[in-house]
Amino acid sequence: MKILYCGSAKSVLVKQWCDEFVKRGHEVYLMTFHAVLHDFNGTKIIKVPTFNGLGRLIRWYKIIKAIRSIKPDVIHAHSLQTYGIIPAVFYKFTGKNIFSVVDCMGSDIGETTQDKPELKKKNNYIFRYVDLVTVKDRFAQARVYELGCNPQKTMIRPSFAEFNALTLHTKKQKNSFIFLRRFEDKYKSTNLFEVIKKVVQAIPDAKFIFAKRYGWQSLYSILTEHNLTSNIELIETDHATIQKYLAKANIYFDTFYSTNLVYGHGHGTTTIEAIFSGCKLVLPDRDEYNDFMCETYKHGDMSDLANALITTTKKRNDIIMIYNKKNNKKYIMDKFEKIYKQGWWK
Repeated sequence: MKILYCGSAKSVLVKQWCDEFVKRGHEVYLMTFHAVLHDFNGTKIIKVPTFNGLGRLIRWYKIIKAIRSIKPDVIHAHSLQTYGIIPAVFYKFTGKNIFSVVDCMGSDIGETTQDKPELKKKNNYIFRYVDLVTVKDRFAQARVYELGCNPQKTMIRPSFAEFNALTLHTKKQKNSFIFLRRFEDKYKSTNLFEVIKKVVQAIPDAKFIFAKRYGWQSLYSILTEHNLTSNIELIETDHATIQKYLAKANIYFDTFYSTNLVYGHGHGTTTIEAIFSGCKLVLPDRDEYNDFMCETYKHGDMSDLANALITTTKKRNDIIMIYNKKNNKKYIMDKFEKIYKQGWWK
């Protein structure tokens, strides 16, 4: 079977899908707009250049020509907004009915579409022409219904992870905590000073790793006033740097909890990459996190978050392993291999 994945060659998640189906004896291709950061052993990479203006027509000509040449049995796009348009456009302009799957990754159907009619129109276009739309949980499923997707086309896609699947062989930094969201009220991340202060009091050598995302300067200013900057490491936001520090960090924590569908629900892609990187997890308490063996805390309670971080430093690394059968990698890949061969309707 010929499988064409469309996704970021920077993503360890995309690499896992490609590697798995190469191992299963399939002919695997990856069409990507991004730089290649990993070794895709056995996967044939199709790098598509980006163009502006009329150059976009050249890009689409190259995409359609490449797909015609490959003649895949399946096109599976990882990311609705960036790559989901590829199978939809190919079908629309060629009439070639290749079985197609599009994964909604969270922000694809979240706030980015709230006030942008052109993105909603693009989403509806994709929903119309692809065969299967996968989402990460029941809340995301409700959101794609809201955006106009046919309920019969949707499937909840469990997340899977393998311990240290990145195989970066990076030694974990003891008592290190990584947080990668922006510092905004909606993410409950503007009061992290209290968390840092309490953790450092209990663990003087604690190291917090933050990405330089929106709002980081305000937090850093407060930490400077309280002489806590030695416990902070600021990193850039490019994908390669994020993966490097996920591999080093001991504990990954998040603060996001939304009851509003436009912001998306469930764990984010970065949470899964943290699991791949062997991080322990500390997440706000919510039903979806029952799929993970992780430490949880009362959403919005910074003192409880600090306690959870302190507690997690004393726990074994196997806290991050997936225990739910539906999150088992073989179970998921077997299911998708069957879908690839038989179609979603059978």
